[in-house]
Amino acid sequence: MASGPRRREEGAIDQKRGVFMISVAAELAHMHPQTLRIYEARGLITPKRSPKNTRLYSQRDVELLRRIQRLTSQEGLNLAGVDAGGDGSDQAAGGRARTAGLEQEGGLMQPDRFTVKSQEAVAAAQQLAAQRHNPEVAPAHLLVALLEQADGLVVPILQKLGADAAAIGARASEALAALPTLSGDGGEGPRMSSALAQTLRQAEKEMAKLGDEYISTEHILLALTDSGSGVADVLPDHDSLEKAIAEVRGPHRVTSPNPEDSFQALEKFGRDLTAEAAQGKLDPGSRSSPAAPRTTRC
Repeated sequence: MASGPRRREEGAIDQKRGVFMISVAAELAHMHPQTLRIYEARGLITPKRSPKNTRLYSQRDVELLRRIQRLTSQEGLNLAGVDAGGDGSDQAAGGRARTAGLEQEGGLMQPDRFTVKSQEAVAAAQQLAAQRHNPEVAPAHLLVALLEQADGLVVPILQKLGADAAAIGARASEALAALPTLSGDGGEGPRMSSALAQTLRQAEKEMAKLGDEYISTEHILLALTDSGSGVADVLPDHDSLEKAIAEVRGPHRVTSPNPEDSFQALEKFGRDLTAEAAQGKLDPGSRSSPAAPRTTRC
């Protein structure tokens, strides 16, 4: 039976879906938000719009912005020479070919390196900040979004350490209540705080440290334990979380956009087997399957 249209394809991220507000997209592209507005006015990029007319940028939009930045800053093209529409301009095509290998340089955050759950958490943090009329999206918003994420890994990881996820959520909400607010229409919505930008960069470092290929929610959780996040004191320490994550993940690495689904399934399978063993339902000759019904011989 089909699982619904949540994802176009198992393990694939919809790169055209608008998820990043202008402040986050600007941070990912290493540009000022006003530059994005200028590019939009010149027809170089067309972000999606929310029902409230807020700009929402997709992964593909951010990748295009980064390409434009490379072409203008390193290849010497002016905006008139940038082929955003792909019309086959030799100059722009040559620039794209020369800059394709530069995307990984400088330790810059790559939007397509975030897992689906991580993207959803960032988007939820943005929405939470907008709902609360906060001028910036802070690490506290992201922590609350992670704790409220359905079928996420963060709460099971905390529970493995015996931590009270509800209490952590309550303290994170207290941190949100202490943040400044704006009255009236927030315009383009909240911008990304410098603390949140640093948290996401730290998450990328945690990804590299664990030998993973995508920034997953557990990497963000580890990054939130940094003192600069402002919420480190409500979480278990970094080393304890790292050990809990290793127990949940086992030997598996993050090599797809949907690793949390697999880790959750493995964790649930392990819990089910433990429960069955405690109830005497496992076949003594097999540690991985329930006991087969026994037949009585006459």
